[in-house]
Amino acid sequence: MVPELTVSLYNEAMSAFIKQYKARNGATVIQVVFKNGRSVIKTIHVGTAHNDIEIAELKAVAKDIIYQGQMSMDFGGSPAGTYMALESAYSAVLWDALSKVCCDIGFDILGDEVFKQLVLARIIEPTSKLDTIRVLSELGLSAPSNSKIQNDTKKDRRK
Repeated sequence: MVPELTVSLYNEAMSAFIKQYKARNGATVIQVVFKNGRSVIKTIHVGTAHNDIEIAELKAVAKDIIYQGQMSMDFGGSPAGTYMALESAYSAVLWDALSKVCCDIGFDILGDEVFKQLVLARIIEPTSKLDTIRVLSELGLSAPSNSKIQNDTKKDRRK
């Protein structure tokens, strides 16, 4: 039986996790904690377990509480227990939109891909030149090396 959840999980910085700890009597307590930033919004007591089987059952119920109302994807005949992981991602819509704006305002006449990547990465996430490598990698793009960024920013672009 999954308790009715009254906390909206789909707002800005809401997170949920399973809390497990030992009670004074030696039993294991399983709870679901909902946080918004550093503030605990709600704690749901799932149950108390006395052995590993009960702990596994209560954790399964806790996961059901966390993912309540969330749709799952059917990958068509994937065997039970199959592990799936995202190997790479590319934020094409974001990058293409920013590239178009960059072109529209005339940055494309520079013909400098490293400079374009540096500018757009820092629009997406204001950060240091060195950290733009991380930002570009997270976007799924091949990032230039640190030395290439440093050499590129020393170029004279006056025409």
